[in-house]
Amino acid sequence: MKKKYLIIASILLFLGSCSVKEVIYDTLTFDNSFQTQADVVSFVNGVYGRLNIECYKTNYPPFFLTADDIYSVTGGTQIYSSKTHDASTAVTGNLWRGFYRVVNQANFVLDKIDALNIDSAFKVRTKCEMKFLRAFSYFNMVRIWGGVPLKTNTTLTNSSLQFARVSIDSVYGFIFADLLEAKRALYNRTEQPALEFNHATKGAAFGYLAKAYQAYGNYQDLKGNTQVALQLYQLSKDYCDSVMLSGQYTLVSNIKDLFDVTKERSAYTEVLFGIAFTRDEQVANAGSLGSQLAGFSLPSNMPNVAGSGVNKTGVANFRMQPWFVEKYTSGDYLNDYRGERFFATNWINTTGRKTITFPVIRSIGGNELIDATGPYLLKYIDGQALDSRNGENDFFALRLADIILTKAEMENELNGPTNVAYTEFNKIRARARAADGVIPRASPQPLKTGLTKEQFRLAILDERALELVGEGVRWFDLCRLKSPSGTTMMEYQLNTLIPVYKPGLPVYNTSSRTWSAGRTDSVSVPRFQEKFLLMPIPQNAEIALNPNIGNQNPGY
Repeated sequence: MKKKYLIIASILLFLGSCSVKEVIYDTLTFDNSFQTQADVVSFVNGVYGRLNIECYKTNYPPFFLTADDIYSVTGGTQIYSSKTHDASTAVTGNLWRGFYRVVNQANFVLDKIDALNIDSAFKVRTKCEMKFLRAFSYFNMVRIWGGVPLKTNTTLTNSSLQFARVSIDSVYGFIFADLLEAKRALYNRTEQPALEFNHATKGAAFGYLAKAYQAYGNYQDLKGNTQVALQLYQLSKDYCDSVMLSGQYTLVSNIKDLFDVTKERSAYTEVLFGIAFTRDEQVANAGSLGSQLAGFSLPSNMPNVAGSGVNKTGVANFRMQPWFVEKYTSGDYLNDYRGERFFATNWINTTGRKTITFPVIRSIGGNELIDATGPYLLKYIDGQALDSRNGENDFFALRLADIILTKAEMENELNGPTNVAYTEFNKIRARARAADGVIPRASPQPLKTGLTKEQFRLAILDERALELVGEGVRWFDLCRLKSPSGTTMMEYQLNTLIPVYKPGLPVYNTSSRTWSAGRTDSVSVPRFQEKFLLMPIPQNAEIALNPNIGNQNPGY
């Protein structure tokens, strides 16, 4: 197991940590627990710990399950895929608290560090790291909730907690300022000390500047502010180039290696920023420092892939929409290695019998077990996981593949589908054709030329849908991108594209050896409502405590 440097004590304390000192204090306070450089290191690790455990361990369903590709069959999270969650749904409130705790701890370091008698270069770099984490948190919050309270200093227990929401524009302005400052002194990836692996780098700051300018440009574009949007798209493209020309990142040639948990450290030649998880031998299940990505995604009869029971199976909480897997394993994507590597559609089960699920066709005279409830997401596997919520898989928050597709998208928005746009787009398809790094495949072919700007935008959405499936970006993409009809892609998908598929899950006909019935978990793809574009401001975590919060988001 690789070491990931999460300081558990820092996670559990409200805002800090302490180191062993010769001086013994009667009472642990913020001041006497934050004095040395070692104190700061422990505290910084604690900020990352909050981000991991409180935001991406169990509270990711608000953005992971609310699109059109993955749905849940488990009560507590099914309300997100069915889009029936409301302001009182607990996980939404937990995610809100988690991001604000990250912000508050980052603010504490920024407020206190200048007064310490420690190395000046370390001090500057730490401040940049905290500004990155603060910007990262607000970038997620503004996309999840829209305008939110902007907290720029430490909030202590006796401080006022009643901040009003600020505009989306103000939140983005703050994000840009923090990231521009952060990129000054963060390490390059190749300079990063081993003990700071998984911490923010200069490349991460450049990458999130590209993503934030892209998202804010989309926001302005949907509002009809075309000229402002074009300026933001140019900035996004420029920061994509900053990442791509830095010499710090390259696509992992073998997609299988990219998501191989035993080779995870080497994946960070492509990963700009990841949320670290590690198998936790001290604490089990939800309280552990481990990941639940494999456990929740994989079938309950597929052995040696997660951590449930003696057979190390998954628990099958999450499923892929049949229409999604059918689309991205046919047509332009027929025989695309990503379909084989990212979706579980056939496997040898715990009894040694072959299980097949949609869209695999049963062989003549076969003795397969038909699983009509699939298919499943196969991206995350950990056969050494300690239980279903205690695996090693990191959550890759931002990869170079995303940056490359972002550059292609920004070039298209600025100039239409130029040679530059096609070249960047086709880099991702070229990697997919390399399959497992050994056997070149004929699919997917380079994107055909001659597309309009709107057609190229749809091609970008499709490529991102497959390449980044299960990485928490699909909902954000559907909410930010403009459709051919001028609405969001979320509205376009739910009202125009998905209705062409028959509702209901597939049913296998043994006599004709075909899948009949529907292609959707129809509960998870209802007709569009405006509220699907944002999460509600949490009732118990904020509204009930803060009379100044302002209006609830539309539809809640």
